[in-house]
Amino acid sequence: MTTQRDHFIDAMTKAAELAGDADFGKASAGVYTDNETELLSLVRPDDYPSLAFLAFLQDGNANRTALAALLEDRLVLVWTYGIFGRKKGSTVIPFSAITRLEFSETSSSPSFGGNPEISIATDRPWNLAIPPKGTPLAGAVRDQIALAIPTPG
Repeated sequence: MTTQRDHFIDAMTKAAELAGDADFGKASAGVYTDNETELLSLVRPDDYPSLAFLAFLQDGNANRTALAALLEDRLVLVWTYGIFGRKKGSTVIPFSAITRLEFSETSSSPSFGGNPEISIATDRPWNLAIPPKGTPLAGAVRDQIALAIPTPG
């Protein structure tokens, strides 16, 4: 029987293939392992992530290393922070709540290391940098979110 974990492994494998970097896949798997319980509490058994990958999240004045999971109708982000990574953070961004989506091939934020950046506006802004630079992964993420946002009217 295929488990939710199997679905996330498949989604991380797809992201690593788009990134063209096995080490990126391993890093994504590490963030997944650190946040698996939180992530699985935010998804339903019938959710099938299309992509799951390590991303850098700007959270207020702090930057977090997160796992981003693209589902059919929402983006789920989970991360660990604090001394010894004991605190967990998460957010679910329904595509229907997105009011603005912007994409930059190269982030202007020094903390994002020049990686591609996706800015999402809902009731608050979310800035997400997607490593590694120059790979099709960031464009695939942007396109999937853009196609899923409901059109007004």
